[in-house]
Order: sequence, then C-alpha cells, then structure tokens
Amino acid sequence: MKRHLLLAMLVLFSMSLLGTNYIYATTPNQQNSDMTANTITIGELTAGVQQDANNTTNIQNTTVRNLNEVQAVNNTNINQSTSTTVNSVNSTNNLNNSSNSTVKIQNATQAAGDEIYNNVHGLWLSVDDVNIVNVDELKNSGITDVFVKANRISDPLYPSVLTSIINKLKGTGIRVHAWITCFVDQNGNWIDPKNVANQNSIIKEITDITKNYNINGIFLDYVRYPGTAYKTAGATNTITSFVAKVYSTVKSIKPKVAVSAALMPEGAVNSYYYGQDYSQLSKYLDFLVPMVYSGNYNENSSWITSTTKYIVANSNGKPVIAGLQTYQSDKNLTVIPASEIRTNINSAIKGGASGYALFRYGLLDNSFFTIITPVKNTTTSTTTNSYTVADIKNAATKVKAYIEKNNCLPNYVQMGTRQVTMPEFLRLLTAGLLKVSSGSSGTIAIKSALPPVKPTADLKNGNIYKSEYLAMAGKIISFIDSNGKAPNYGTSTLGKIQYESLVYMYSRIMSYYGTNNVLPNYVAIKPWQTTSSDPDTSIPAALEIYLQPTNNCQSNSTIIKTLAASITSGTSSTYQKGVDLFNWVRDNIGYSFYYNTKYGALGTLSAKTGNCVDTTHLLIALSRAAGIPARYVSGVCQFNSGTWYGHVWAQLYVNGKWYNADAISLNNQFGVINNWNTTSWTLKGIYSELPF
Repeated sequence: MKRHLLLAMLVLFSMSLLGTNYIYATTPNQQNSDMTANTITIGELTAGVQQDANNTTNIQNTTVRNLNEVQAVNNTNINQSTSTTVNSVNSTNNLNNSSNSTVKIQNATQAAGDEIYNNVHGLWLSVDDVNIVNVDELKNSGITDVFVKANRISDPLYPSVLTSIINKLKGTGIRVHAWITCFVDQNGNWIDPKNVANQNSIIKEITDITKNYNINGIFLDYVRYPGTAYKTAGATNTITSFVAKVYSTVKSIKPKVAVSAALMPEGAVNSYYYGQDYSQLSKYLDFLVPMVYSGNYNENSSWITSTTKYIVANSNGKPVIAGLQTYQSDKNLTVIPASEIRTNINSAIKGGASGYALFRYGLLDNSFFTIITPVKNTTTSTTTNSYTVADIKNAATKVKAYIEKNNCLPNYVQMGTRQVTMPEFLRLLTAGLLKVSSGSSGTIAIKSALPPVKPTADLKNGNIYKSEYLAMAGKIISFIDSNGKAPNYGTSTLGKIQYESLVYMYSRIMSYYGTNNVLPNYVAIKPWQTTSSDPDTSIPAALEIYLQPTNNCQSNSTIIKTLAASITSGTSSTYQKGVDLFNWVRDNIGYSFYYNTKYGALGTLSAKTGNCVDTTHLLIALSRAAGIPARYVSGVCQFNSGTWYGHVWAQLYVNGKWYNADAISLNNQFGVINNWNTTSWTLKGIYSELPF
C-alpha cells in the first residue's frame, strides 16, 4: 500500500515514473608434468630431416612490410588474407589510388576499441552452461560478450569455471565478464550490504579474479537491497560506495577491465527500494545492465522501450545494455520463441540501448542463433574442430617453409576454414605425431591454447632421437591440456628447447613424415636464439627516423627511458623486448574515448589511460627508447562491435620485419590483432610522427 501511495505522490509532483503493476525483485542470478613453464626468448633448429624447398605457404603475415615513410594513402582497401606488402618508399609524401588525386589527412581519428560497449550482443552463462556452450554457435551468431557465473562460495568455484571458458573462447574475440554475486549467501539469503567484512570478502575475490584471470570485465549481481532500502538510512550511498570501491580496485589492477552491474528496472523508485541510483552508479560503471524482464512485470515490448529510454536518460552517457529474459517469467520457465526475443531486442534498441544481454544460454530457443546469422554448413573435417593426420602434415609443411623464409613463427596457419594459432597447432602436431607412432587412425580434435608467458632456452647443439621427441610430445600435450597454454620450453637431454623451436622441430618432423611416410630417426637442433634472436644490431639507415623523439612521443624523456629499461630488464632478445613493452602498455593503460591526441606519451603514462592515439604514442615512445624502430599506422577499421572507426596503432621493427602492435585491447597480442577485422580495412597513412 505504501508503495502505491508513493507512486501516486511522485506522479503528482510530475516525476517521470515507469508504469509497473507491481514491484518484483529479481536478478539474473538464479543461484542455485615434466614440462616446465613460465620463462622464454626465440630460437631455430638446423635441418636434421629432409626439407622440401618447393613448398608454398598459405599463412597470414599481418605486417605491412618495407614501407619506410608514407605520409598518407587515400582509399586503399587492404586485404590481409596473405602478406600485405607496400613496396619500399623512403620519404614519399602521398600515395594515391589516382595519380591526379590529392590526399588530405583526416584530422579526426577516433579512440576506437572493442572496449567501447556500444553494440553488445551478450549472453549470461551459468556454471552448467559453460560445460555445454557451443563456441562456434556463439561466433557465428555474432555474440560479443558472455557474463560467466563466477562462484565465490559454492561449487564449482570460479577458478575452474573461468579457466574453462577463457580457454574455450581464446582467439574468438568474445569478451568474458566474471559474473559476481554480491549481497546474497550460498543459501540464497540476503546479507547486509553495510557489513564491512562482507564487502571486503567480495572485493578480495574480485581482486584475485582481476589479477589472475584473463577476463575483460567484472559484472556485479545482487549489488542492492531486496526491495527494503527505504528501511535503512544511507542505503543508496552504501551501494554506490561499494561499487566505487570495486571500480577503484579493478582499475588499479587492470585499467582495461570493465566494471558493470545488474540493475533493477524500476525507474524513479529504484533508489528508494533497492539503493540503486542510475545516475550515481554510472560514475563507477563502464556500462549499465538493467534487467528489463518484461515477463516478471507482466509487461509488453513497449514497456521495454520506455524503461530503457528512462535509464539511458539517467546514465550520464554511459552505455546501457538491456538485460532481457529468454523465458516467460521467473514463475514460468517456458522458453519464449526466438522471434519474440528479437522483438524485445529491437524494442530495447529503440529505447536507446547500446545492445542486449540475454538471460540465459541454457534457457534460450536454439533457433535464435539461426535467426541472427545462419550457421555455415560444415561438410569436412577441415571445416570443423577436428583434423586428420593428412591435414596436419599439409599444415606442417606450410609452417616449416614459413619459418625458414622469415625466421619467425607465423601468427596462424589456415586449416580448412579455421585459422589455427601456433599454440593450438603445437598440440595438433604432437598429438598427430603420437597417432602416427602408434599406428592409429581417426581425427584429432583441436583444443584452444594460449601462447606461453615468456619463452626461454638453455640449449646446446645436438640431435634429439625418436624415442625422446615422442616422449616430449606426450608431455607437451599434457602440459597444454592442464594449463590451457603452450609451455615456455620443453626439457630435453640437450637442455631447454624454447617454445618457438618446439613448433619448428615438430613441423619438420611431421613434414618429413609427409614426404617419406616414415618418422625420422633423429632431428638435429640448435638454439633458436643463435640464428634469429637479434639481428637488429645494425638498423637500416632508412629506419633511423623511427628511433627519433617526435611531438607527443617523448622517447628521450628520462621517465620514458627508465621505464623502458625496467620493462626490458634481463631480456636480450629484441623480439622479446617488443613483446614485453607491448604487454606492459596493453595491461597497464586504461581506455578512454576521445578524438586525436590529448595527453601524448608522458601524459598518458601519468593519466594511466588514453585513446588509441595516445596509447600508441606511449608504446612507440617506450619502443624507441629501448632502441626498437616504431611507427604509427592510421586506418579505418571495423571493430568486433560491427562499427567502423578511424583508428591508430603501432608497428615495431624486429628481426627485419614490422609487427603490428595494437595495445588498446586485452584480446590482442604482439603481432596479433583480434579486436577488429584485419582482412578488410582502409589504410590512411603510415608515419614517423602523427599529424594530429
């Protein structure tokens, strides 16, 4: 009765209220080896097995090579399905598609990045959903984000769940948000949000997750009162202050990790009943997720539009991702048709939502995925997740030829319709080799695997005989399966064989088998580092321009020099220095959306945040301070959100080639870009100094 009286009073005072028949408190949380790791550089093997000098490659090299100074390129569509080469130009001011055209530099490059949550297609995953989720289904249907239940106090706990989903989604570009239950215990009972011990316990677990798991976001659930906030003095301030603590904690550890929260959708009375004030909370959230569950409120799609519109108007410009039910209501778990879900999504977008999140995968009409984007037909093993020994032999020949030509690993090898990364390929190689050795047949399933943390070697020249390389293969498989990543090195009788050398060694062995139909008795090996680690002792004169300090790139600053030296301390390989510098900027600089340059390298370091332009200023300054030539690339790119933006990233010159280094996204690696479509983009210019 009090509630209806309050609503009436608010209407009389001309406050904008949302029409609800009753207040229903609900949220998305319906709880119920001998291989040694973590130390690496770069190395190569000598030919101890037969080689085929006529092999052709079909491997992506994502660098733009031999372009020393291009000031602007107009309307040049770059297709990088193979190596993109712009022939050497020392100091050309303009390259145009038309010889008569004049290029004008676009002076409004946006702060583009997939951490802009403006076109989210999200799903909630329970711990059970993680075990059954179809990753190809998510990718083919355009899912951009998953909110994964990270249990703190009930089994299975978050370590196993997060490890599993991160490994499954590695390389897909789908962002992972750890879904944290706040003020409800394991029995479903509410706990006091004001209790400091309760708050500290939650923040402790959030700290651990942020530090130790490769997540993209922390998502807070039950961060509210159960409809009784009006009974507690300062309830809204309690909730806001707690979210502020979480935000500060997360950003101090990994600035790029987003913080979001499930919010009740009850408009002007939300704070009164739940302690959730949209405007206040938006200061400490990267995006808001109101649970616009029309079934729980016995409302229709027009209510979704009006509710979303109200919250958007009170979010201070922060993105609002509409949380939508996939079933009738919490009292009726009947799955609703995909067509109705689509209607509800469109209604939320009409109200200004920046996307949607569906609760949840295990209660979703399967035809929803085919409505969004039909899944491609797969008729052979090379278009699925399993490969034959013949598939692996063919890919091994390509990888072997690429390494021998370029003295480095490729980013991936194309196998059927899938781009298989080198850590994934190492497992396929070793598993295929053991299958050959045992005389068994059948296909081998691919498993997601992350790159090693820091490859290293301590190796003398010599031969690795068949019995040993087969035993090592088994250990490599066990390590990858247990840790979800490739080892930094493998232990052998000759010493530590570095990760890169392992990929090359097993590619050579498998290629030899493909040619001779028999495994070699031995493979000769020498340290990768002796032939390909650091040929950059003399940098070509034409590249000296990429070592100089420039406007906003203060590579001669004592602060920049000291930091660069600290980051690369103990690392002799130029390649590894590039990796270390890239990883530091990627992991320690937050993301902000604005145009062009605002801070420069020093200012970005101080602010600990920046857009794509300023993040690149800092990375290039650190690289030049470490003696690595680095340059700017400007282009128009389509991000995983589907949106096109003007964008800037770096390229670092290491071991005779340029490596892409886009540090704005946690999904990217040195030389590997995952947050935008690298197969089709428009190059605007390559610079030693940005003109904007």
